Amino acid sequence: MQVFSQNYRTAAEIAHGSGCANEVILTSGNLRKLEKYRGFQIPEVWLWEKEQLQVYCLEADGYELVERSQLLPDLDLDLLVSCVQMPSRLEAMKTFMAAVKPE
Repeated sequence: MQVFSQNYRTAAEIAHGSGCANEVILTSGNLRKLEKYRGFQIPEVWLWEKEQLQVYCLEADGYELVERSQLLPDLDLDLLVSCVQMPSRLEAMKTFMAAVKPE
């Protein structure tokens, strides 16, 4: 299994149990990987696999699949996914920035 992970956390965030882990699964993977993040008390994990984004939030009994990020509740995940899937990075950036630009 080939995996690229990006953890956006500082030492202070780790101590306070806040942060987000993003993981891109290129070959194969499964939800058991969430247990790795549960051990670090990471409140939110985003998994990108097979052109789909899944967001999991840590609850008392483990991770729960959610429709919206709790850390970024105003982020339009459908917009993000559509931009990630665009063949042109420039077009994706322009589309995303236009959509999130404050009026």
